[in-house]
Amino acid sequence: MKKNNHTKLAQPDKQVAVTTSTPATAQTAGNPQEPLGSGLPRNGVAPERKRVAYADPPYIGQAHRHYSHDPRCAEVDHEALIRELNEKYDGWALSCSSPSLQMLLKLCPPDVRIGSWVKPFASYKKANPAYTWEPVIFKPGRSRKGRFTVRDYVDANITLKRGLCGVKPDRFCYWLFEILGMQPEDEFVDLFLGSGAVTRAWKAWSDCELQRRITDEPFGLYVQRKDLASLPH
Repeated sequence: MKKNNHTKLAQPDKQVAVTTSTPATAQTAGNPQEPLGSGLPRNGVAPERKRVAYADPPYIGQAHRHYSHDPRCAEVDHEALIRELNEKYDGWALSCSSPSLQMLLKLCPPDVRIGSWVKPFASYKKANPAYTWEPVIFKPGRSRKGRFTVRDYVDANITLKRGLCGVKPDRFCYWLFEILGMQPEDEFVDLFLGSGAVTRAWKAWSDCELQRRITDEPFGLYVQRKDLASLPH
């Protein structure tokens, strides 16, 4: 496994590899910039392509706890990671734990926002009050002007039996793409590939968005039927 400047040693499923070029261990996905024909937006103009990254590293202080079976596991240098995210991508998001939020925000530029993944079903363990939400520090790649209003939180149950700790559910992923202002033409880079769930969700979401341009369906995969009555747009 390739070494990089963010970890002491790379570990396979929660590996960061942020470099000056497309990371070898990151998964990059995007649609080509050729004309989309009937898949163009209503104004007939394809949006400018953005490069957007999502980082879901082992949370601070948790690498050994959750990945001790892997001798190559190491803590991530979050200062270097945030610097790379901010310098090399038009938009980005970083998942983290609530205890680490105060420290991480000191490393971030002033224009970031904080989103929240709220977990109706979560693993409580011994904590009381229980930890049932996770922060997502994000910097949108573009404005959402003219699109439906997305909230800065999402409610989604944790995943179980997915092979790795912390695999993100599809609903979380669809919400992530919305708060980042993404369009299906964008390049999406999943820096910590893990199970590949986020990259698969990106493919499903972007395919749906292209189809919506043809069918004129007002909302995409993020919006569930139960949301429609209360969703401002």
